Amino acid sequence: MLTISFQAGGVEHYAAFYPVGEFDEKKFIEDHSDDYYELSDENINLDIGCWGSEITVNVNGKELQFDDNFIESRSVSQGKKANSRQIVGADDENIAVYWMHDGTTFLELTWNEVDDFEESKLRISYLEGEVFDCMTYDGKEADDIHYEFAATGGFNGPEILFPGDASVPEW
Repeated sequence: MLTISFQAGGVEHYAAFYPVGEFDEKKFIEDHSDDYYELSDENINLDIGCWGSEITVNVNGKELQFDDNFIESRSVSQGKKANSRQIVGADDENIAVYWMHDGTTFLELTWNEVDDFEESKLRISYLEGEVFDCMTYDGKEADDIHYEFAATGGFNGPEILFPGDASVPEW
């Protein structure tokens, strides 16, 4: 069994949705400028960055050692990062009130049928902007994925995302 543990900086994304014709931005700001983060306690999406990343590879209970550029040597960039409306799943009928939370992400991926490790078979894919997309081994996604997120600060926001807004979150 191959288990790869990955730790890196990350961002949890949150949003609340309002029908386009019923949203009053001024009233919203008056009513929620101090409590917007209480509108939803479920994160909608999680971005994992490559900054400050660490990786541990374990095969059948034995931890393997790699040089300092291991993550970089196995990484490829593919595709563009989604815009803020895409990240939170906003449709054209709704205005999204968006906010985010910085933290540290812990990701553990397990491939049950792998009994040895060949570095060349590992692929770590990032989207433009150094956002983790996926990790494959020998062209296959993990059989099991477990993640945890530990917040490191307060919330950033709110940002009002109107239909057609193609802005990308800055972190």
